[in-house]
Amino acid sequence: LYHERERLVRVLENRRNDLRTYENNLGFLSAKSKSGNSLVHDMERRIERLKADIKDIEDKIKILDAKLQQYPKECMAQAVHSFTPITPAK
Repeated sequence: LYHERERLVRVLENRRNDLRTYENNLGFLSAKSKSGNSLVHDMERRIERLKADIKDIEDKIKILDAKLQQYPKECMAQAVHSFTPITPAK
């Protein structure tokens, strides 16, 4: 469970980086032409999809955290040394 949680945290950080990149790129696009408008809509769809993915991953991490807390303390002591807490999205 712990390794799955760590994998999800890495995926979450990658998705957040992608989201920041898309949001930044969206600021540079112009919707003056039909092709520009299409590109803006495509970026907006990608951003919404990334936000949904981020929410799903955060929910999975919370579920894993709850399960990991149910383990006896001696089992957790083995995994605590590399525990990476998630940070809330901005």
